[in-house]
Amino acid sequence: MRRAFDAGVHWLVIVGYDIPSSQKALQINHYRFPVAVGIHPHDTANLTKEDFKRIESLSESEDVCAIGETGLDFYRFLSPRNKQVESFLFHLDLAKSKSLPVIIHSRGAVKEVLSILRDFPDLKVILHCFEGTKGELIEAIDRGYYIGVAGNITYPRSSMLDTLKYLPVDRLLLETDSPYLAPQPHRGKTNEPAFIIHTAEKLASLLNLPLEYIKECSVYNAEKLFKRCR
Repeated sequence: MRRAFDAGVHWLVIVGYDIPSSQKALQINHYRFPVAVGIHPHDTANLTKEDFKRIESLSESEDVCAIGETGLDFYRFLSPRNKQVESFLFHLDLAKSKSLPVIIHSRGAVKEVLSILRDFPDLKVILHCFEGTKGELIEAIDRGYYIGVAGNITYPRSSMLDTLKYLPVDRLLLETDSPYLAPQPHRGKTNEPAFIIHTAEKLASLLNLPLEYIKECSVYNAEKLFKRCR
């Protein structure tokens, strides 16, 4: 966190990906940053009703301002499709019941995620580390969703550079996906919030906008979505 502060990161969202990490996000949150609790699609194979109840219980904390990371991953398929969908629907229902934003993983499954979300028109949605097509991006924007932009856009062979040129600044969110997807200058290392500057620089260049404006837009959008817990 000291390195993040030194790099100009003043607040962030701590995102859980299973029950232990969601619990830990709340326990280590000395700075009272917003927290998201949820179960990643990779970890859904053996979920039980008790697991869902535990996430629901964790979501009662006043520090929780979003549900997730949830979603679908049909790229690696580390969990069966039916279990991923079951978990995804649970998280969407939970987010709806609590009027909280939902952070969604959609690797290899953007089409399926957008289809399921049609039944949840009032949800505030963040498509984390978005990797869809131009058409899918425009559909998501038209629905009012926010698009998470991570360090992978700094990679020389990133497939998203042309697509992200159509991203309006009022729908962008800068993210790290720590400890994964460290931006190019730190590629292969453990990612951390301080490195987000490289993603911001790349996006500013891509959209032909000032770096400070990209920073301001991301902060403004995040503050609209996430309650600042202090």
